[in-house]
Amino acid sequence: MGCETWADVLAKYQLYINGQIPESSLFACFIEYTAAHDADDYPIPASSYNLFPSLPGLSWSVKRIPQWRTIVQENASGMEVAAGLMAYPLWIWELTYDLLKSATIRPGQSYPDLQILLAFFNSQYGRIIPFLYEDSLDKAVFTQIFGTGDGSTTTFQLMRQLGGFYEPVFAPHGSVFVYHKEGEEWIEYTGTTDFTIDIYGLVTFETAPADGLQLAWSGMYYWLARFLEDASNFENFMNNLWQNKQITFRSVKV
Repeated sequence: MGCETWADVLAKYQLYINGQIPESSLFACFIEYTAAHDADDYPIPASSYNLFPSLPGLSWSVKRIPQWRTIVQENASGMEVAAGLMAYPLWIWELTYDLLKSATIRPGQSYPDLQILLAFFNSQYGRIIPFLYEDSLDKAVFTQIFGTGDGSTTTFQLMRQLGGFYEPVFAPHGSVFVYHKEGEEWIEYTGTTDFTIDIYGLVTFETAPADGLQLAWSGMYYWLARFLEDASNFENFMNNLWQNKQITFRSVKV
């Protein structure tokens, strides 16, 4: 089955949800659809943030921790009053690298894993500069609702839901498709003509969507993040072999 229409993509997505095709087949389908509809998508401008490197030495387990901030006041009777300070959580990732290869670099050779990860950490100056991270399990949406028109609002933040809980997307990348719903059918907007999207996922429509009009998008996204520590422990446990038992970073709100 080809991927020339959005119905083809949705059919592939259902196969993926049912466990009948791998994730790679789903994304290959989406890329094919994107290539065939260049006039309808919106290419996200290139970001100035660095992308966290993908290295083969990443080991299990990868931890992902939602972090909320709440003030809880307990009175003398033991009764409590709680006040939440956040509308949606920050996310903390903890990564373990059991094997990072190192070697003396000669002209024409590519840098091995250790040098790549060390250089990336240092290029962010520890905690100073945010970066982009691709979470392999949370990086794409298909026909994701992100707003409802009211006839006057022209700007909307891209959103994604996880188990029914909505959170903003601050780092879309690649090509993004935007739709509105008419009856049971999703109708595509034309990128750069009907809308624009900035690097932080803010959609601006040329004309305000009509009252009650559902808006959705399809595309891929990174997470904007920052290291939690200014130091990182790299251990040389064998000749030219290193490890780092914990690299931690946290999502950044815009």
